[in-house]
Amino acid sequence: MSAKDNLNETLADAVMNRPREFFIDHQRYCLWPLTLGMSLIIERHLAALGIDDDVLAEDPAMEAMRLVSGKRAEVCYILAIFSLRKYSELSNTLTITQRANAFESK
Repeated sequence: MSAKDNLNETLADAVMNRPREFFIDHQRYCLWPLTLGMSLIIERHLAALGIDDDVLAEDPAMEAMRLVSGKRAEVCYILAIFSLRKYSELSNTLTITQRANAFESK
């Protein structure tokens, strides 16, 4: 799949509010498109990652690997937020923490 096809698919998913799915130990999880509520919750967590914009622009995969290896708990917490859909889940810190811990343990 070309980069253009991948971008088109990503845009179509966002417009149709379709999640990206992945599996951990036969358990299905979905990463939902960013909403305003998610962006407000996630903003401080993204800032805590210390993303290097220069490396991100040059080699996104390398920056992702650096973040995952160095700040695993924070990355799992962010993934947990993206994997929750309901306001009641997103507003419950315990629910987010439990999901993040499940991701981190796998």
